[in-house]
Amino acid sequence: MGPAIDFFKEHAKRESCTTSMLRSLNECQDLSDYFKQQGTSFSTLRMMQIRARHEYTNAPIFTVAPGLKGMLKETGLKGNIPAKFFTGPFRTSYLEFDPAEDRRVLAMSKTEPADLVEGVFFQEQVLDTPPPMPQHQREILELDPHKPVRVIDVAFTYSPINSADKAIQGAPLVLGDRMSYIQIYVQDELEPIAELLERSIQFAASDPLGMESVGAENVEAFKESLRTNFSKLTKILFYMHVERKAQVHQTPAKELEERILAVGDKKKPKLQRMLNRVYDRIVVGPMTYIPLADRLAPGEKIKGRKATHYRSSYFAIRWNGSGQAKVPELTKIKESIINEDQLKVRPEREYEIR
Repeated sequence: MGPAIDFFKEHAKRESCTTSMLRSLNECQDLSDYFKQQGTSFSTLRMMQIRARHEYTNAPIFTVAPGLKGMLKETGLKGNIPAKFFTGPFRTSYLEFDPAEDRRVLAMSKTEPADLVEGVFFQEQVLDTPPPMPQHQREILELDPHKPVRVIDVAFTYSPINSADKAIQGAPLVLGDRMSYIQIYVQDELEPIAELLERSIQFAASDPLGMESVGAENVEAFKESLRTNFSKLTKILFYMHVERKAQVHQTPAKELEERILAVGDKKKPKLQRMLNRVYDRIVVGPMTYIPLADRLAPGEKIKGRKATHYRSSYFAIRWNGSGQAKVPELTKIKESIINEDQLKVRPEREYEIR
């Protein structure tokens, strides 16, 4: 960041979106000239702002528990859920898709795709009006240039150690911390989230500067990867909205810092090195989950009734109240086994809890 570190700190504390930061940077001639001389792109500046905002606000890290990952894999989404529920628990946060101790194993697996998504920075700010942009992009987003807008910076991060095909002397090639960035604009909070996200994907694909690193031949694959990542992200946000108490705070970094203050000078260096390997986080959801298919034992078909089958859970909207006072409430419909009474007596099963 060079001479701009105080500039980024200030915008981080304001919890500015990347667009607000760039507008302000353009008004600071010295800093603007500095980054031009460095050859720093707008995309890199956005990434710097996102990281700085997370760091300088001491934003929380939410980690998806292994059981929740399995549960959400079997959980569907209704397309009519309003955009108002697409919001983070805080204005600035990071969501980890896997615990770090599991992610390293997955990243090194040859069966995994070349780019392993670790998680996502999720940052919000409300602006009085949308930022200036070409008319065709504003039309894609269906934005009213005179109305307030909720701007969401979404930056998916990738594992820096996942290099399946390249290695140096048998060791994986360590890459830089890459991000896949997209900005989402919300003006109508009751608009179906499926429509909003699809427009946002089309908007990202319409930006020639953003697509330079992707390549014209990979645009469709880029769109599909965004759809996959958005589906995962949306389910996590919805679960956190519905199950607010299903969280466990883990503070190994805080506890280690307290130990460092309490020990003598000889022991401090070792503990300080350990501090580089731990971080505080909030673990979300159950640690274990039994897949629906494993819960369903063979059953007999009874004439005139459907065979026993399972129905996956899904997020949906239920309206409460009456008349104009009706309000949408996000609900998780629990999974269920239909016609369970037709099942044979199921033997007891043993599960290993890890």
